[in-house]
Amino acid sequence: MIEWLDEERIYRPVSPTTYFTASDSLVFLAHSGTPSVEVRDLDGSLRGEWPLELERRPPTDVHVRRDAETLTAFIPSAASQAQLVDRYMGLPRPEFVPLLSGLHVDERGRVWVVTSYPGDSTTTLQAYDARGSRLMQVVIPAGIDVWEVRAGHVVGGREDPSTFEPRVLVFAFEPGG
Repeated sequence: MIEWLDEERIYRPVSPTTYFTASDSLVFLAHSGTPSVEVRDLDGSLRGEWPLELERRPPTDVHVRRDAETLTAFIPSAASQAQLVDRYMGLPRPEFVPLLSGLHVDERGRVWVVTSYPGDSTTTLQAYDARGSRLMQVVIPAGIDVWEVRAGHVVGGREDPSTFEPRVLVFAFEPGG
């Protein structure tokens, strides 16, 4: 969703995306535009909030193209889709990409924040305990959409750029912490 701010056609996302995940006893919420995680009881009472050390980054051509291709993927004509992608690429860009693009809890109760954004060349995840202490970081050498994080693996996917067929990918890592 885009909000036009003035006649100069500067725009920004209307609202951040909210991600949430839950452990056996807590719910964790994070907004893509805010560098923090809220911790709530299962009844919704706020238990605390902890900061994330994240930097705002301007979008690259790869980020914008990926967004454009995602938004136009439903168009059956490749020529029409390409034309719309080109138009989208010419629009003014937001100031920064979202700070995070996912939130997960593994079976050990660690909270995993996906700090990369679709279009990045790698996928970066940071693990925290329920109190907000940073435990570890995992960098996967592929830009994927993360679907699940477990104690020793990440499951995600991406489209094959030549066929647009979805690919499911599983990456193992040393669980630590």
